[in-house]
Order: sequence, then structure tokens, then C-alpha cells
Amino acid sequence: MLITLIALKHYILLGYFQYLLAITKLKAVFTIIKKMVFLLFKPRIDEV
Repeated sequence: MLITLIALKHYILLGYFQYLLAITKLKAVFTIIKKMVFLLFKPRIDEV
């Protein structure tokens, strides 16, 4: 029973860290996309 709880706790922690890592990666990708879009549209804004 105790081993099962420890294994479960470890699995939950591992899943939580993977979840945080995925969010961090998504935020980084989103930031890069925003910068790229900004750089693409910036000259057009300057022309107007």
C-alpha cells in the first residue's frame, strides 16, 4: 500500500513537472511567433 502511494505521488509529481515544462515551451513558442508577426507587420505600419 505504501509503495503504491509513493509510486502514485512520484507519478503525479512527474506529470506536474511535464505539464509545467509544456506550458513553458508553449509560452516560449507563442512569444517567438508574436515577435515574428510583429517584425512582419511593423514595416507596413511604418509605411502608413
